[in-house]
Amino acid sequence: MAEHDAAGAAKEAAAAEAARQVVSTVGLLAFSVLAVFLQRHLHDPDFARTTRMRAARTAEGRLARLGIWSLAQAERQRQAYERLADVH
Repeated sequence: MAEHDAAGAAKEAAAAEAARQVVSTVGLLAFSVLAVFLQRHLHDPDFARTTRMRAARTAEGRLARLGIWSLAQAERQRQAYERLADVH
């Protein structure tokens, strides 16, 4: 019984260490990618400009879609109001 408990504890310890190493590796990888991105962003004006332009285009597209959706909502509400006014 004691051997079984010791084996179980050893397996749990090994699993915990493996999980710790995975988390550590993933964290290191994420930090490395972020460091490379920031280094390029800070030292390459074209990269920084491209990144800003990409963000601006994305925001512009989202705002345009929101505007179109808002106009469509307003038109649906206007039509619903007219139908309601025709009924009464």
